[in-house]
Parts: sequence; structure tokens; C-alpha cells
Amino acid sequence: MPEQVLQRLEVGAGRVGERRGAVAEIVQPHRREFLRLWHTPTVSADEAQRMVQDLVARRAPVIEDFDGFLKVLDSSLSHGEHLLVLLYHCGSVGATREQLREWATPAMRKNMGRIYTRLERELNYIHRDPDRVRITRRGIEYVDQSGIVLR
Repeated sequence: MPEQVLQRLEVGAGRVGERRGAVAEIVQPHRREFLRLWHTPTVSADEAQRMVQDLVARRAPVIEDFDGFLKVLDSSLSHGEHLLVLLYHCGSVGATREQLREWATPAMRKNMGRIYTRLERELNYIHRDPDRVRITRRGIEYVDQSGIVLR
């Protein structure tokens, strides 16, 4: 049964193991860990879902990582798209507001409040906690469908 779940699990634009769209995959060693967790009775369904999401590696070719400093390589992205691509790359962990401010362009820094408000309240693409900002499933869908991480 766990193998069937893994085969049906869809992530991003493709199924597990496929290399399509924005490239989301679970590598083979993590499959064993998933199977182990599947058989652990103390793991709740929500916790197991979070663990599986943490095993998923999202790669955004439009981003280059310079020792922890994320640089978006496409200057044609809107400020909101720029922020979404960064959060997409960060995965379920998200990023602190300080990190996002550091990675933002100077023009974006002046408008971060407006960008956050639009992405969170109008589009529901992000979620802000007091300490972290995370991309929502709806935000991930937008990034995958628009192809902005592949530019």
C-alpha cells in the first residue's frame, strides 16, 4: 500500500520521479524513509504529509544560490513573481522576512508590505507567520503552471 501511495503522489507539474515542469522529485533513499514512517503508528496523517513535503526537493532554475544568498536571474519578473520564485525554491520551510528583504531588489524593498498584502490577501499565494513566510499550495500551482521558474 505505501508503494501505491508513492506512485500516486503528485508533486508540482509531474508525478514522483518524473522530471517535468518545475522539477519536483523524491529521490530513492527517501522512499525507504517514507515506508518506515508509514508503518510507525505514532505518526499522524498531518505529520506524515509534512514529512513527505520536506522530502520533496523543488529546484528553480531561475535561481542561483551563492552560499545561502538566493539570486533571481530573470529581471523581467514582477516583484510578486520574484518573491514567489524565492519562496518556491525554499520549499515548505519558507524564509524569514529578513531573508526575503536581503534577497529582494532595492526597488522591491520599498514595496514589500504592498507585495506581501497582494500575494497573501488578494491571491492567497503566500502565508505569513510572525517569523516566516511560506508559499501556499495555490502559490505553488501558479509557479508550476506559469513556468516562471524555468525562464
